[in-house]
Amino acid sequence: MTLEPGDGARIAVLVMIVATSSLFWVAQSQIWNAYPVWVRDRVDRHMFGLDAPVTWFQSVDSLGTILFGPVVIWLWARQQRQGTEPADVTKIVWGTMGFAASELLLAAGEFLSGGRPVGVLWALSFHMLSAIGWLYAVPVIVALVARAAPKSIKATAISAYYFAIFIGSTVSGSLGKYYGVIPNWQFWALHAGFAVACSLIFAALTLPMNRLLTRMAAVPSP
Repeated sequence: MTLEPGDGARIAVLVMIVATSSLFWVAQSQIWNAYPVWVRDRVDRHMFGLDAPVTWFQSVDSLGTILFGPVVIWLWARQQRQGTEPADVTKIVWGTMGFAASELLLAAGEFLSGGRPVGVLWALSFHMLSAIGWLYAVPVIVALVARAAPKSIKATAISAYYFAIFIGSTVSGSLGKYYGVIPNWQFWALHAGFAVACSLIFAALTLPMNRLLTRMAAVPSP
């Protein structure tokens, strides 16, 4: 592995991306941890004369990504033709903030239920909004890592990004012990806070990161 002049700045960007992205994954990973328990215990899953299994909600999460993926791609292509496509970092800010909003839907549904079962539309709306947030954030972050990485360590850098998922999942697992200890609406609001923190940090880094990425594009890695 041989690093070239300027690769230190590229690696610094990668470290910032990985560290900041881990905050998003704290919130996202809870979907596979405490969320199924919450759906089982708190959501009124009675629909069309039957009780929907908890696993159906995990399928809805994937379905949202499949449904909205082509729409998001079409929108970006249209914005690109019009010269209005947001920068990658801006997309990430919107995506992580959208995911935070989806977590707040869970908090709002729990808070407004007043101890009664939470309406299923709160959960379904969460999945739809979180899918859009995921599409704006995760694929763009991976692409950003690929752009920023020096050529000699590009594959390693993309693999290293998944360390952010590891960090986020580990923290999310630790936070899972507070489910049922603190009020449920606070539990989901706490996770929304992690996504908001991720969004704010990326927003603060937008200008310097865009300048650095522009210089990288002008002088590509050998």
